[in-house]
Amino acid sequence: MTDENNEKANNNKTLSYSERGKMGGRPQQASDDDILDAVCRVLAETDAPVVRTADVSERLPIGEQATRDRLSTLVGRGQLRSLSVGSGKVWWLGEQSDNTDTNREDSSPVFRL
Repeated sequence: MTDENNEKANNNKTLSYSERGKMGGRPQQASDDDILDAVCRVLAETDAPVVRTADVSERLPIGEQATRDRLSTLVGRGQLRSLSVGSGKVWWLGEQSDNTDTNREDSSPVFRL
């Protein structure tokens, strides 16, 4: 390996998934469990009841559009819920959690204070 390749390899170890993706190379993959784990990490780190696509995407080795598509698939399977907000969407876990009530006909979250 040349010194330049060694430097790039060392730099890749400290880059986020989104930063590595910008460098090019083979497309990365993420399992459904990886996606759900990323959603849970964002929820835990932000202490928010919902997550944004960009926040989840930053924790995965796939791009934002691929993340959005995968999140939508998980909504179709009932593992996540979503709501359009402005020009984007927010996502939350499909199961009832301590701070949301998703057991309603429209399945939009109602947050208890």
